[in-house]
Amino acid sequence: MLDQRPQTTGARMLRVEKAGRFVLMVSQLRDAEFQLRRPVAVVVLKEPSGYIVSSSELNVHAFGATLSEAQEEWEEVLTDLFLSYTETPEEQLAPSGRVMRDNLSAVVFEVS
Repeated sequence: MLDQRPQTTGARMLRVEKAGRFVLMVSQLRDAEFQLRRPVAVVVLKEPSGYIVSSSELNVHAFGATLSEAQEEWEEVLTDLFLSYTETPEEQLAPSGRVMRDNLSAVVFEVS
């Protein structure tokens, strides 16, 4: 049984896959400077020492002692990666970096 409910703004439980593992759909971020273009599925794993929140689609993963901490960390990693890849000049990005930038930009945008 889960000991906490999802705390991310705009997150809702999609399905429980097995004990200690479930999927959330995140539709908005806590940081008002960034928004999502569409909902993102994240897998949440309950580990003995905390929670892992992971989006294989975006290659963004985070850990926290509580579910709320893990979700906050995931959002921070997501927005930091977005800024890093979108602020780096095109010619300085490797092909894999361009793919990552494009994947992140298809999902996240910065509010003006």
